[in-house]
Amino acid sequence: MNGVACALVGRIGTEPELKHTTSGQPMLSFSVAVQDARAEQGAPAEWIRVTAWGGLAESLDGYLGKGAEVYVEGRLRLSQWQAQDGTPRAGLSVSAWLVQPLGQIGRRKPQQPERPSGNGLAGRRADRDAARARAGSVTWPGEAG
Repeated sequence: MNGVACALVGRIGTEPELKHTTSGQPMLSFSVAVQDARAEQGAPAEWIRVTAWGGLAESLDGYLGKGAEVYVEGRLRLSQWQAQDGTPRAGLSVSAWLVQPLGQIGRRKPQQPERPSGNGLAGRRADRDAARARAGSVTWPGEAG
């Protein structure tokens, strides 16, 4: 791997936007505000532009939202440019290879995997309750309503 690798934790400050390059490559871009834990109270956040590519971008689209906390790993770059008024500007960006939502996942509730049937009493009760929910209110043999 070439370049400077980084890891950061912060909150998404802009609504993630999925776009495609001219070659059709998906890219998801958003800004992350990173607070320095050792900085004084009220110190401004560092803003970092994050871009995820390909399958990662597609898998994250719709799951991340403004305000969500994320862990990001990727290649760090410093970009320098001139603003329209002629003042020099600089900013950090990360080309991410990992974006992991922390806490709540964002807009969508994660899908729960189906619970496997257990051999114990709790597993049988869970299976029974699930079957009742699918079939409506059914009384099983040997049970009172």
